[in-house]
Amino acid sequence: MLGKEVVTEASKVVYRYCIRTPLYRDFHLSRLTGLDVRLKLELYQPVRSFKIRGAANKLSRISQDTVITASSGNHGIAVAYMAAMLGKKAIVVLPQDVNPSKLQMIKDMGAEVAFSGTTSDERIKYASDYSASSGIPLIPSFDDPEIIGGQGTIGLELQEQMDIDAVLCPIGGGGLISGIALSYAGNSSTSIMGVQAEGAQSMNLSVHEGKPVTSRSATIADGIMVSTPGAINVSIVKEHVRGILLVSDEEIIEAAKEMWNSSHLLIEPASASTVAALKRYGPELVSRGVKRVALIITGGNVSDKVLRMIAAV
Repeated sequence: MLGKEVVTEASKVVYRYCIRTPLYRDFHLSRLTGLDVRLKLELYQPVRSFKIRGAANKLSRISQDTVITASSGNHGIAVAYMAAMLGKKAIVVLPQDVNPSKLQMIKDMGAEVAFSGTTSDERIKYASDYSASSGIPLIPSFDDPEIIGGQGTIGLELQEQMDIDAVLCPIGGGGLISGIALSYAGNSSTSIMGVQAEGAQSMNLSVHEGKPVTSRSATIADGIMVSTPGAINVSIVKEHVRGILLVSDEEIIEAAKEMWNSSHLLIEPASASTVAALKRYGPELVSRGVKRVALIITGGNVSDKVLRMIAAV
């Protein structure tokens, strides 16, 4: 089992390439829920998502000049960015229905792209097979100690910024919440809670089974649409995460609209899932004695399709 040390080690590397993001109070959500709601705004990172943290930690430790990864978009952007910064070549395997704006960002950063299927398992297999046959290092998007450690630096920052009773974090493959949970190891006063879409709850099912489970994955939140979570992540989530909250796609889009209308924050559906969870489960949190809650706003690379949904009256 990994420990907090993977996060503290990552903290020695990641800030060469990313920033310590702000933790702002959201007055609208605070008034709505009766909680002190804070937003950890990862959309201010150079690649507009938290993914740069894990990519920076992983790629900084690789000597080869070419790497390959599989991604729905944000991890691929982060790997492409870090490869460009380090003078490396990146190959990014994307779903055939990739967010066009994310695809353009990856191309603009000089990465080579390939396409495989529409599920996370399909593109991960493509990238893994390519890596095995070519010898090019594979950069996992979540099931890797250095990726987990990099993402976990968010948790170290949160602990420096404020005492928080509960942290709500989106879950796809589980790399982000695993890192944050490890960063809080030994801190029993803070509950780490995950959020998944009802149509893409592979981690929730896996935790109940005690091992990675492959399940249907269909949601507007492409950033958390993962068919099979990482084995390392499942074990960490099972041990350290208080629970997983489920929300519908309708709630996610309504939450994204609300964040734009109330705070002028344009956030991805994966980020909006935490807002949706807060709105649905806020009374339950209050009943548990929670006063201060942090929402991990994971990214702001919004597709044109989602933008039209957010702008719709």
